[in-house]
Amino acid sequence: QGLGILPWLARQKQMPVIAHNSFGDFLSRNRHWGIDETVLCRWVRHLGGDWFVTPGTFATDGFDRAACRRLMEVATGEDHGLGAMMPNIQGGKHPEGLPTYRAAVGDSNFTLIVANWVDSHTDGLQAAAREFREALGS
Repeated sequence: QGLGILPWLARQKQMPVIAHNSFGDFLSRNRHWGIDETVLCRWVRHLGGDWFVTPGTFATDGFDRAACRRLMEVATGEDHGLGAMMPNIQGGKHPEGLPTYRAAVGDSNFTLIVANWVDSHTDGLQAAAREFREALGS
């Protein structure tokens, strides 16, 4: 529906708006140029997003801490009275990474996309869910 759907949904005030970053690749012609994640994040925040999806490399060895801080500042820092957005961290996240995710965000106010890790767990879904519960309880 395009970016115009975000403010329309936000005005409805019937559900939180999760703004996925997958559309970013369509905003430039050359696949090597791309658009900086902080730009996309600022757009969706100003358009009414409540949650934003981080790049898959967020809070991993392949994403530097300064880039994490910049993205979080755009998402949660003061910006003309806009409400802060909550990060939805994607990319096969797992229980052992929880300290790294907390450090990248700066607190525990985030959601995780864990489906790939949980679905491919060698001991099955229940064991995977148990590992996450135990990691969160510690």
